[in-house]
Amino acid sequence: MATSVLPAASSRIAPVIASIAAGSPEGVRLRSELRGLDITAKSETTATSLASASYPSTTAPLTYVQGALTLLGSSVPVKSVTLDGDNMLNSGRRFVGSQTISEQLEANLRKYSASLTPEFTDLTLYNAFTGGTTGALVLTFTSGSNTCTITTNVRIDPDATPNVSGHGIIEQPLKVSMIGGTDAAAITLVTVNGDSTP
Repeated sequence: MATSVLPAASSRIAPVIASIAAGSPEGVRLRSELRGLDITAKSETTATSLASASYPSTTAPLTYVQGALTLLGSSVPVKSVTLDGDNMLNSGRRFVGSQTISEQLEANLRKYSASLTPEFTDLTLYNAFTGGTTGALVLTFTSGSNTCTITTNVRIDPDATPNVSGHGIIEQPLKVSMIGGTDAAAITLVTVNGDSTP
């Protein structure tokens, strides 16, 4: 049973991530950010003392301007990208005689997806949508020798038809579903930095 230390000098027993959302906003700020993290735990205690934080002097945040995205094997310039994941956990398993919830079990298939906003330049992505094409979406951030690479196997979601919104430069918002027979086949994240191997 794991215990995680939280910033507010409290810890949660047997914590699990129920859902997560991360993305990059448009505009001048152009940075990646964690937009939501839903954590559920069996119990919580405030008796845990905080550990002293220490940070490497050479590590810097990876920003959106250091990113690159490929979709179905081709580089795709995007104005924004958002990754969403829902582990579909049932965290309300309460039973008579127990003060805490029971194990948070998966109530359905996990759901991972991404939303992209490229500009419309040709029919390549639309043809992939109509043809039910599957392939890799790779999002990479690089800062010197530090990298973070997210690789997913995706299908352009048939429930999200790309639309032309008006005159001028045409955007082609896309919703993709991450698919795979295993979690690793659906999505993996690899970081490379100067930290020692744990």
